[in-house]
Amino acid sequence: MRLLYVDDEEDILQLARIAMRFEEGVEVTLALSGAQALEILETQSFDALVIDAMMPAPDGPQVVAQLRSDPRFEGLAIVLASAMTHGPEHDRIVQAGADRVIAKPFDLATLRVMLDQLILQRAGRAS
Repeated sequence: MRLLYVDDEEDILQLARIAMRFEEGVEVTLALSGAQALEILETQSFDALVIDAMMPAPDGPQVVAQLRSDPRFEGLAIVLASAMTHGPEHDRIVQAGADRVIAKPFDLATLRVMLDQLILQRAGRAS
């Protein structure tokens, strides 16, 4: 699985890199912003994207909405990570078009299972 992990907090990114090293078959690329993620996605392909919802513009939901409007990313499994689990901000996150929202902090094993399922679902839609 090729995973792009996006968070504006460098400590979180480094923890994700360390944790994912122990996951068999996972290759992780990190991005510190939505803009950097969009640049990376123009030149590299990924199976999945995990992106923090609350970042400077473009934030997670804005990036997701942009990706969902582009047919090139139809097969990309997208998970938005958010501490917001209720209210208008949560509704905006859901409406952006992510496949799933995962509450922060989250368990790595839960994320891995979620990503594996989403990649299979997306592959089924693309065929």
